[in-house]
Amino acid sequence: MLAELGVDETCELVYRAALRRPVWSLEQLRAAVDQPAAKVDTAVQRLMEIGLLRRPHAEQIRPVNPAVGFASLLSYAEARLARQTRAVELTRAAVAEMSASFRASPALLHDVELLDDRDAAWLCVEEIAAKATTSIQCLAAAGGPPGLETSTDYDPAYRLAEFASARGIRVQLILLDSIVNDPRLAAGARRVHDNGVEVRTTPTLPVWTFVVDDRYVVIGIDPADNQRGVIRVSHPGLVAAAADLFGRHWLSAVPIELQAAQPPGELTRQQRQLLQLLAMGAKDESIARQFSVSARTVRRMIADLTDRVGASSRFELGVRAVRLGWLDDTPQPAPGPEPFHS
Repeated sequence: MLAELGVDETCELVYRAALRRPVWSLEQLRAAVDQPAAKVDTAVQRLMEIGLLRRPHAEQIRPVNPAVGFASLLSYAEARLARQTRAVELTRAAVAEMSASFRASPALLHDVELLDDRDAAWLCVEEIAAKATTSIQCLAAAGGPPGLETSTDYDPAYRLAEFASARGIRVQLILLDSIVNDPRLAAGARRVHDNGVEVRTTPTLPVWTFVVDDRYVVIGIDPADNQRGVIRVSHPGLVAAAADLFGRHWLSAVPIELQAAQPPGELTRQQRQLLQLLAMGAKDESIARQFSVSARTVRRMIADLTDRVGASSRFELGVRAVRLGWLDDTPQPAPGPEPFHS
């Protein structure tokens, strides 16, 4: 109980024993305290140093009244506590000052900021998780999150989403359907959902986008390379447009907790989207970026569909897809290359 005042357990035992009588000899104190003699001698010496025992004669040891003896110790402890409290307050102020100045880029003095390197992009993403006040809406497009070196490990981003959610922020995350092909990404998505993040999936997404507090937007610079950095925009019109884009994707996306196995014989949403993109003349590489897969995987998916309908070419696949009603919701393609040609 008295350790904070420099009085350890043995010292306290010796002092409490000494308080029972006005005068002691060292031998009597040794006998009164159930401790080795050497420890008692050390405690007596310590208690005399801090003013709780005194030795008016060589053979006498007298206890000092606690109200007197502890007064100076308590004053010292209070002064030390005041210094520590002041140090904490100064440290808190310094941290607040550093936090205010530590940004991924200069303060938002303009509508648009360009953060055109990997580290600045990731710092911006961290700042979103740490400083959002009401909501974060994220389109997790192809490739890894902006600033991360790998496109196959979302764990750092997942942890940020959980952190923001734990702060009471509403976090809505739209991922690509293709994450189900990666057990680690899929398990992480379900984990963050269990920890309060709203998660849905959709076949394709245009570019990594964060809508923060309906106040500003962070968008990947290059949909094909998330290492290029991000743009942070605070113009109200662009924020409204990005929020509308997110809302449209959110309505059509499927909650991760409602995902079920695909019924036999039916196309997956990704397969339907693939056919729609082919119908509009999209190249394999472009489709691969939107699906967050390799171009080889896209070609394999096309080959699977071609074999499924017994077609001998992509053009014939398109014809049969129309006959089967697989493209009923496909928008009319703009004039350009012949559909279903790579």
